[in-house]
Amino acid sequence: MTDNVKQSLQDEKKTNTTTINSDMQVHFLNTSKKLSEGFLMIYRRPLLDVNQEIIDLTIKQELCIKKLQLENKKLCDFQEHLELHNLFAAIEACNRKLLNIKCDIKAVHERTLKLKKKVLKF
Repeated sequence: MTDNVKQSLQDEKKTNTTTINSDMQVHFLNTSKKLSEGFLMIYRRPLLDVNQEIIDLTIKQELCIKKLQLENKKLCDFQEHLELHNLFAAIEACNRKLLNIKCDIKAVHERTLKLKKKVLKF
């Protein structure tokens, strides 16, 4: 009989322990749920604001990158334009030299004609 009493006490103890554990577990779950809700109430709005700011910043960054690429393209085109400008400047300089040579040749031709006339008169 003492064995039966011991067994019933142990069973009762296990039942009490299980009840206590389940009560603690329910209390723990309830507490953790409230704690989570509290954290969400405190940090949700700032986190959403930070998330929106990051999205805005990313959009602005993409716009800046596109503007920089456009400016880089303009500078490259302008650099090519400068090379073309230098080439046209060289062409104009050569053209002026050719015109000067042409004028000199005309002047020499006129002098030779005058000399021929003088020679023919003698």
